[in-house]
Amino acid sequence: MPRKPMMLINIKFTAAALALALALPSAAQVGQIEVSVTDKYRAKVAEAIKISGQPGLGDTTIQKLPISILVRPQVIGMEPVMEQIPPIKIIKTKLDRLPSRYLSLIVGNYGSVEAEAALGSVRSVSQMWSVKAAHRSTRGGFDPKIIVFDRATWANSTVDANYERIFNRGRLRFEAGGAWDQIPFYGQRHYPGINDQDTAAAAPGRNIQNYTFGARYQSTRYRRTQVFRSISVDGHRWIDQGGRQVESGARAQLESALPVQNLVLNLPLHFSINQLEGTQRIDTSQIAWAAQFSPSLADSIKGIRFRFGLNMIFTGGAGQITLPYFPPVVHVEVPLVRNVLYLYGGMEGKVDNGGMRARVESLPFLSEGATYQAIRSSSIYGGATGRWSRIIGYRFGGRFATWDNYPMVVRPDVDFGILDDSGRVGMDYVKVTSLEPTGELTFQFKEVWDLRLHGLMRYAIQDSTGGPVYHLPKYEFGAQARANFGEKVRLDAAAVLRGPRTTLNGLLQPYDLPAFIDVRLGAQYRYNSQLDAVVRIDNLLNQRAEWWMGYPVQGIRVNFGLLYKF
Repeated sequence: MPRKPMMLINIKFTAAALALALALPSAAQVGQIEVSVTDKYRAKVAEAIKISGQPGLGDTTIQKLPISILVRPQVIGMEPVMEQIPPIKIIKTKLDRLPSRYLSLIVGNYGSVEAEAALGSVRSVSQMWSVKAAHRSTRGGFDPKIIVFDRATWANSTVDANYERIFNRGRLRFEAGGAWDQIPFYGQRHYPGINDQDTAAAAPGRNIQNYTFGARYQSTRYRRTQVFRSISVDGHRWIDQGGRQVESGARAQLESALPVQNLVLNLPLHFSINQLEGTQRIDTSQIAWAAQFSPSLADSIKGIRFRFGLNMIFTGGAGQITLPYFPPVVHVEVPLVRNVLYLYGGMEGKVDNGGMRARVESLPFLSEGATYQAIRSSSIYGGATGRWSRIIGYRFGGRFATWDNYPMVVRPDVDFGILDDSGRVGMDYVKVTSLEPTGELTFQFKEVWDLRLHGLMRYAIQDSTGGPVYHLPKYEFGAQARANFGEKVRLDAAAVLRGPRTTLNGLLQPYDLPAFIDVRLGAQYRYNSQLDAVVRIDNLLNQRAEWWMGYPVQGIRVNFGLLYKF
């Protein structure tokens, strides 16, 4: 008898999660598995820390309403991209629908509240709609002996809606949403005569509004002679602190392909543009645009998959690098022993024009006086992946990357923040070279337990000075585990260790901030098909993630909640 899917809304308000990117890997990071079913619903691995490429049949669900988890990484890191561990083949399974309507409420210490509600269509397989609202808030666990301000509440409220229509040969989807964030800054000491303005009544912080919209059409039945594959457009309007910064942006993507004898010529085209302005912007108004066209030939011969092509990257705008950028497109996969040993390698290039909105989401302490550039990079990667048995999977590899303009976090020129922009940090765009060896082991025993171990070392230098890249962890190691006890109880655990980060002290001399570890435990009890109970403990070791003059949200956080599906 198939196991019922369980859903855990796993929102993290820990020192690491809100300040230094200690969030667990999301589904987009660890892989997604798609299973074709007859009723045209989408089958997706629901577990947020599900082991990449190793689906358990009991964890697959029919999901019409994606659950959005908002966690802000605080360091813009250089993330490796590796191929998935070959999955265990799914032959046939029955998949239960995840309800499109639910209510949840989770509360905990430090005044933490997480509330969420959703409504959606439950009958039609050709038309689907959903509306979801959520609110999350918590207070910082600052030591009251070293702070003198009152406001220390992190809060996020969102409303999202989508409509999807399935046709005979395609799928049309519309999305719209809004988000309202309140972000306090870290616990800064009061130094008489130096930062009186910053600490007189409240922690310096920012309130942000973000409005988004998008549309996508995707062909669902491909023929060899079909050129068009998909097209999407989306945009945003981002308002920082009531207009100190305002950004409007749009992005378009067109996916198409041409048959060339026995090969396929992929023709992806991406374009994005952002206009940044505001009352506190030094440059008053700034436009940044980026375009990427990446034609490539793809095919497979006797199990050897390959893709060869050329990236054509163009960027422009005030202060932008405008010379064209032509990194090659190369990817090769060689199955030496089927499902046991695969070798892979290649070269790639990319451009990131997510806008100032993306920079602040990654680094809420970033000054509104910071400059913005579209980021250009290229890399060479390779490694080995496969399975030693049905239980054990592995992946080992590395990536050598070069950045034309890596966004490096820097300390302001004065000791306690920019004079006109209290408490904020700066950003310099520098040429960077990095080497990142990586490894991953995964273990899965039927549907009873899963374990994932992963590690990464970073060797990164600034090309101009040969010095270190500031505020980038030198290594990262982690483990995630999950165990099921019958049909009722599931336990989750995770630990992530981030290495030391080189930065500058008050005298602008380099030194290393200490490493820290985040440990989390969670349990979910399924009372029946509609009601679940959740217990979660975050930051179990009460680690403090240092950030120059203080600490972000911290403290051991215990949360209890209920999830009702109807």
